[in-house]
Formats: sequence, structure tokens, C-alpha cells
Amino acid sequence: MAVTNAKNRYKDQYCVASTTSTTTTVTATSTTTTTTTTTTTSDSSASTSTSASTITVPTSGFISLDCPALDATTLGITLQSTSLFTVTCGQDFSGPNHDIDILALVVYSLEDCAMACASYNLNWKSTICKAVRFNADLGQVGINYGTCWLKNGTGTIESSNSDTSAGMILQT
Repeated sequence: MAVTNAKNRYKDQYCVASTTSTTTTVTATSTTTTTTTTTTTSDSSASTSTSASTITVPTSGFISLDCPALDATTLGITLQSTSLFTVTCGQDFSGPNHDIDILALVVYSLEDCAMACASYNLNWKSTICKAVRFNADLGQVGINYGTCWLKNGTGTIESSNSDTSAGMILQT
């Protein structure tokens, strides 16, 4: 009995009284995404609530990118430590040195692209992402599968006069 009472006191004092689980379903059609979220809370008075919202996802136009003013600047991203990136407008990285795109993703700012690289390295506890390319042209997402590409190296540096893209190299 004393053990049971001690367990109950511990449970009451340190354990969470309710559990929440969330299920999200995303359906995209054209430029509209519908998100349905179901939240179930189980405690002494269980309840369920469902809400739906619609957001419009841009599929054309350009994300703000201040090129060529950003050319040769340094962008700092601070997570547990600060990662510094050198920005070059119109730059991309490819080449024969087996430098590849690690991951393509859609982000809506140059800073978010750099943060994805810094976060990737933090999560892997290693400097795997060494550079990124950001393309501000949303019309290219369907063709190129993203607006941001994390790179494992710089390989051959390709430059253009484009003010709608930028490459960033992680400083070591």
C-alpha cells in the first residue's frame, strides 16, 4: 500500500496529466493548400476538436533578394554557435568533384536557406553542408524542386549576372 501511494504521489507530482496528439493533413491544388488539424486530448474529461484553414502558397513571382547589394557580404546565422556565410549574387556550385545537392527545399528568404544549412550541420554534428544556392524565382520551384539547395561542397563555381539567385559559402 505504501509503495502504491508513493507511486501515485510521484505520478501526480511529475507526470503530465494529459496527452495531446496532432494529425495534420495537407492537400495542395494549384495555389491553395488546405490544412486540417485534429487534436485529441485525453485526461479525465476527454475532448476532440477539429479545425480547418486554407492558406495560399505563392507559385509565381519573386522572393525579395537584395542583389547585387548583398554581393560579397557576410551573413551570420546563430543556432548553438554562429555560422558565417559569404554571399555572392548569381553564384551556383557544381562540378566534377562529386559535389552534390544534399537537399532541395522551399524557403522564402536567403536567411532561411542559410539557416537550413547551419541546422543540417548542427543536427549531424558535422560540417556536411558547406554551401547553399538560393533562387528567388518562385516560377522555377516546379522545375527545380525548391528555392534552396544545400551543397556538400563548392566544386566548380558558376557565376551569372542574375539578381534573382545567390550562392553562399560557409566560412570555416
